[in-house]
Amino acid sequence: MSSYFDAIGSELNRLARGPFTLQMPVETIEKQLVRDVSICSEMPGCPEDIRDAINRAVFNYAPGHQPDDRMGTDPKYPSPDDAAGYVRMVTELNGRLHDIFHDLARRHLPGFNDNPTRPLVELLSAASERRGAFIDPQYRRPPLAE
Repeated sequence: MSSYFDAIGSELNRLARGPFTLQMPVETIEKQLVRDVSICSEMPGCPEDIRDAINRAVFNYAPGHQPDDRMGTDPKYPSPDDAAGYVRMVTELNGRLHDIFHDLARRHLPGFNDNPTRPLVELLSAASERRGAFIDPQYRRPPLAE
């Protein structure tokens, strides 16, 4: 199983111990998390129910990805200066996404597992293989001995 969400959870737990500042790296963590799961959810082959669950989790639990009129006015969301509340929301987001990706992994779909970066890694690998086909055979390295 992937350690993607576990690593984020560990970092968020460290941040939750304080001290709380407005310059905490939680915003960076949230942006990367939302970026990775958003790319995965839009990849061909991602089931529609998983795609919806991912986008619903981001909509409900990603404080930095809310319309400005929700932040600080909707009681569910922390005010912009509530660093502890921000950490709690991103921690909840990470936990919900972790559950969604475990569900995705249990389906054993090609190109998907419990790590949201897997589809992108697969695409990068395919692109590298395609470029490798352009190498003149006389310049190819011999395969590594096992």
